[in-house]
Amino acid sequence: MSVRSLPAAALLFLVIVGAGAWADAAADPPREKVLFEENFTDAPGKQWSWYREIPDHWKIDKERKELLIQPVDGWMPNLKNVLLRDAPDIKEAPLGIEVHVDHMPKGDYEFAALMWYFDDKNFVVIRKGPHGDDGKVLSLVRLKDGKANLSKYLTYNDPGIDLRMTVTETKAQGWYRASATEKWQSIAEMEMPSKGAAKIGLRTGNGEGGWVRFSKFRILQLDR
Repeated sequence: MSVRSLPAAALLFLVIVGAGAWADAAADPPREKVLFEENFTDAPGKQWSWYREIPDHWKIDKERKELLIQPVDGWMPNLKNVLLRDAPDIKEAPLGIEVHVDHMPKGDYEFAALMWYFDDKNFVVIRKGPHGDDGKVLSLVRLKDGKANLSKYLTYNDPGIDLRMTVTETKAQGWYRASATEKWQSIAEMEMPSKGAAKIGLRTGNGEGGWVRFSKFRILQLDR
């Protein structure tokens, strides 16, 4: 598919990133203290809430300890069926958010994402999934005042992946690794699109019948 033939909403994410919006970063992730863990052995508890829930598009696999979300039709700004929880205060210390994702996309743009959310027009996500002719990729995407910036694409073809987002009051950085035995690799770093209270989210989008499996969710307090 050529850029000219992409839908208008898709073209939004081909915006060339402005100066200072993102940067590669190769430093190792900081050391950590676990604040919260979720193994998805049952329906998400009271600390979680569904944003624009579509009840028949999610379920729990108790045996595999996974939350399954079926992506709905919609591009990155179209928030539906997103699982959210309040983020701890990052004024006290930087935070890390981790989740394992297992996803075999069935469409050219179907994606899974780990999210730091302020509101519908201001958030940061690590996006995993195909992007048309670019193939199966990872990227860090920022929506600020409804306008999108994204990092350069990193090719990633395997269905399983660990995602990590480290956040401070001013920046978010995306990380990934193929398994727990490997070192974290940096995706990119971006300036935060907003300030104040935020939520952490798990989301999907642009579905064509696939399911995304989320597991091993953690919130970490970081040393730096």
